[in-house]
Amino acid sequence: MKLSSSNNNHNYLLLYSAGIGGEMITSLLSECVPEINKIPRKEAHPIGTNRWHSNCKIKYSLVKKECLYEGEDDPNKYDLYKDHYHSYDPNIIKEYWDSNMTVICFTVTRNYGYWANLGYKKIKEQEKLTENWMIRHSNNIKRDCDKISDYTDYFKKSYIINTDELNISSVKLTDQLLHIFPTLDRKKFQKTMAKWIKQNNDYIPFQEIKKPMSFDLDIVRTSRERIEMVLHPDCPVEVMAIVAEYDKDQEVLEALWLKEDLPSLDTPRGRKIRTLLKLRLDKPVEKIEKTQENILVNKDRWKAFCPIAWNHLATNADGSIRMCCQMINDPYGTVYKEDGTVLTGKDDITQNRNAPVWKKLRQEMLDGIDPEVCKLCTHEEQNGIGSKRQWTRKLYEDVYHKAVALTKKDGTIKDEEFPITYMDLRFGNKCNLKCRSCGPTDSNLWYDDWVKLEPSGIFNYRGHNTVKIETLPDGTNTVPNLFEPDQTFTKLWSHIMNNLDTITRYYFTGGEPTINLKHRELLDCYIKRGTANNVTLDYNTNMAGVPSKVFDQWKSFKQVNLGMSIDGINSHFEYIRHPGKFSTVLKNMRRIDKEQGLERLIASVTLTLSLQNVLHYPEMQWWMKEQNWSRIEPVIIVHNLYGPKTLNIQNLPVEYKQYIDKKYKNFINRINDKWNNSVDEKAFCRKVEQRCKSILMHLWDKEPNANDYNRLWPWMESLDKIRNESWKTSLPDIAQMIEECNEKRL
Repeated sequence: MKLSSSNNNHNYLLLYSAGIGGEMITSLLSECVPEINKIPRKEAHPIGTNRWHSNCKIKYSLVKKECLYEGEDDPNKYDLYKDHYHSYDPNIIKEYWDSNMTVICFTVTRNYGYWANLGYKKIKEQEKLTENWMIRHSNNIKRDCDKISDYTDYFKKSYIINTDELNISSVKLTDQLLHIFPTLDRKKFQKTMAKWIKQNNDYIPFQEIKKPMSFDLDIVRTSRERIEMVLHPDCPVEVMAIVAEYDKDQEVLEALWLKEDLPSLDTPRGRKIRTLLKLRLDKPVEKIEKTQENILVNKDRWKAFCPIAWNHLATNADGSIRMCCQMINDPYGTVYKEDGTVLTGKDDITQNRNAPVWKKLRQEMLDGIDPEVCKLCTHEEQNGIGSKRQWTRKLYEDVYHKAVALTKKDGTIKDEEFPITYMDLRFGNKCNLKCRSCGPTDSNLWYDDWVKLEPSGIFNYRGHNTVKIETLPDGTNTVPNLFEPDQTFTKLWSHIMNNLDTITRYYFTGGEPTINLKHRELLDCYIKRGTANNVTLDYNTNMAGVPSKVFDQWKSFKQVNLGMSIDGINSHFEYIRHPGKFSTVLKNMRRIDKEQGLERLIASVTLTLSLQNVLHYPEMQWWMKEQNWSRIEPVIIVHNLYGPKTLNIQNLPVEYKQYIDKKYKNFINRINDKWNNSVDEKAFCRKVEQRCKSILMHLWDKEPNANDYNRLWPWMESLDKIRNESWKTSLPDIAQMIEECNEKRL
């Protein structure tokens, strides 16, 4: 039967793994969303008294007998149903539930052991369970969540809700549900869920949580998983000894050193482990312990803290100063002086280190408040993507202790105590490409196309500068003076020249930094002084036209970290990064990979993920692996695109998201089948799988914005006409997705 008891065609179905709160959430949603028929919670589950049971209008497919329904039956309200996943046979769902329903799939990507342990604690007496049940149940939950696409493909409208944090808080769950049910009584929902979470944790105190885990060292684990392994209360001392001797990850070694029940110095094995760790740790153990002690005192402060508020500045191409390039939303991290004007490279930087926004940023971090302007890093961390905040915190760990000790309560610092050691420099917007995800703000090549799309020639620069493109008598389009570093960076350049020994790290982007003369001039200054070997260079470069001189300059520096911004291969690259030629990019990549003198260069491909390449990423990742690079990391680094909004994958229609979800799941299976012969291959697969899951989490994190999406195609076709291109020809995978989804819809 399919919905024979339903009074309304617009109904919801919640799908979830057994034991992760589906019963509770179903009932509570019915209480907190006025448009939904209420479903009372009832004790006395058929299996055990420790469970809540919320009945629906009709029995759900896993229940073996009819249950008396006692809820509301208002035909003017929606019905809310529930069911367990059936990953062993997803077709059961299709036989039972109508595809016209809106399905809400609950998923977890970690903490399987927590839910398995919780279920064991609750029902072990009633069902006489052994501890082996935990391992089986943990695997069942993971299996369920790995096959969510089997369900979302069937239903015409679907949502995926992540419940990873539901063992500690319902905030993230509530935020996700509000996108589906805007009238949800947030306060009531969270208050009740808080009681439920506390009740669960009373069953299973934190110190008793033991994630079912195999200690087989042949299993390939990520750094985080190896940390979990060594910190596990049942981790064998033999495993600890092997990790201490052979693990190359400093974070794992530090975690082992800080392990509360590390074997004592009074035992031979304990002495061996501690001796090995002292030899192999990069930092003195006293410093590691001090850091840990400080973090434990104020975890919120550590989580919010970022060193760049104390030792860093960033520039815009127009000469204005911002706090960080990660601040991509209005007000873009722009630094305003006491008089309300924008701080620029024409101002004395030292005198303005305590501008109001800088002081506020430091103050919030030290108060344990995650600053609103840092929400991109926060979002990346929540989605399992390594953020710039985490990276710089590790890089400049010593800044934390100084900041706590020396920063005044209002966020004021002394320049001599916190000199600028790290700069993010954009020497204008000169570029050799006009990428589709870019615009005239960061590429002067965009001017000609912009005035055709926007005849006024006006564009807004980082919220503080309205810029007009001028057409000269010879037909050339330009913005006079604004993006000329010799005119906009006068005092900043003097500051750099006076502090060449203090500034030890630069991040260059653009425009295209490698073709900018000011960038090359700066590198020459260090080379001539003989101090280049003390300086690290980080880049975001398109690799479409790196001059030979720059290759030679790189050979003199301490380290060069090259982020090669490449958004596709072959036709995808040439369409997205017009008018670049992929053959040129490939030639430069091979030069980096083989040329003598570039041994201290570390290179990786960074992809800006948008609608244009979301389906292309698996193909590109496969290609990267097959190249067998020597110096280039085979796993692509992915940055999610947020603007322009029309290209943000979060705004894709649900059926397109389901199509992408399925393709990624298939890709994960393919790479695991292809590269599974060695430890390195398995590690590669694990990294790529994590990357894919992070992309999918981002994809499903927000409901589509139809207005933003609908503006996409007129814009794409207008630009195609200007550039004499065709998105259907250059992006055939996107064209195929649209065609197949439209056919399915019909």
